[in-house]
Order: sequence, then structure tokens, then C-alpha cells
Amino acid sequence: AVFLPLKNEVLDIATDDSDVLSLGAVLVPAMLLGTYLNLIVGNVTSGIFGGMGRPLISTILSFGLELPLSIGGVALLILHFNADLLAVTWFQAISGGFEAVLVIGIMLATDWKKCAEETRARQESSPTEEEGEGDGEEGDEETANLLSE
Repeated sequence: AVFLPLKNEVLDIATDDSDVLSLGAVLVPAMLLGTYLNLIVGNVTSGIFGGMGRPLISTILSFGLELPLSIGGVALLILHFNADLLAVTWFQAISGGFEAVLVIGIMLATDWKKCAEETRARQESSPTEEEGEGDGEEGDEETANLLSE
């Protein structure tokens, strides 16, 4: 948001070519929006879904949605529609917005209590300590207390 009002001054640092400056001034908003939206998608898929023990959702979204949209969509725009750089950049921003809405919708619709219970059950059923290092009761109790908070 800070960059947008100052985009011409910032671009002046890189070049004095008026054609490059005018193209950059048009591309920068699309690039910033696309980057921000893709950052949200990455944080939700890798951070939230992965952290809650849902790597399958993250993998499906990455390989089934993000890659086909980003690579396939851009290829379609360029090869079939002969799109220019501005159209491709705005397409990437729009597809990032679609992905962000989808992953936020999945995140809000997820039953996180159920996910926490499943994670707790997996942790309790898997051996966490080697033989001879104790019975693990203290660690199990601490983990259960942390997860229930």
C-alpha cells in the first residue's frame, strides 16, 4: 500500500526510460496484488493446514489447483489468446484471489476441534519415547493439557 503512491519515484531509481516507467506503473499494482494474495494462499495451505495435521489438503490444493491455474492458465493465455504481459499479470492476481477465497472458505468450514482430537489421538497412539527413558506419562499429560487449551 505504501509503494503504490510512490511507484513512479521508486521506478525512477531503476531506470529513466519513459516506456519502462509507464509499463512498470501499470504492472506494479497487479504484481503487488497477486503477490499479496498468493502469500495468503501459501500461509493458509502450508502454514495452517500443514500445522493442523492436514498435509493432504495442502498437497491437493497445490497440485490440483495452484499449479494448473498458474502454469496452465498462463500457458492458455499466451498460446491461445496471445495475451500480453499486463493480461498475464492481472490473470495471476485474479487466480490468486480465487485461490485465496477458496482456501479461506475451506479454513473457515473446517471442524478444528475434530482435527485437534484426531491429532491428539495420533500422538497418544504413537510411541514418543524410547525404552528405558520413562513411561511417558508426564509428556502425554502436558501435551493433552496444551492441546485442550
